Amino acid sequence: RTACASDNIPISLSIVLHNGTIIHPGETIHIRKGSYVHIPIEASNFSTDIWGKNARIFNPDRWVSLPHTARAPSHPGIANLMTFSFGPHACPGWKFSMLQTKIFLATLTPHFVFEP
Repeated sequence: RTACASDNIPISLSIVLHNGTIIHPGETIHIRKGSYVHIPIEASNFSTDIWGKNARIFNPDRWVSLPHTARAPSHPGIANLMTFSFGPHACPGWKFSMLQTKIFLATLTPHFVFEP
């Protein structure tokens, strides 16, 4: 993403800038127009602040009862994930990707026997 206008972005956690300056929660960081802004989507999808202490554990049941911190509007996205981005600039192939995953699972699961 590229900043379309200069802005001050609020900070929720302390960060240390490359020059050693510490910005504390509640303060802002200035972003100049034209600056490249990296949104760490992969970090969002594995964040313990959002998904809880088992954020890095494969748990399909997680979507049966989403934690409050993972629900919109506090955590937007397609299926509450930012993997495909969100809004007008979301990945145009997200529906195709979801369909492919469903087809894969529908083809694979009949070949297994599931028991309690």
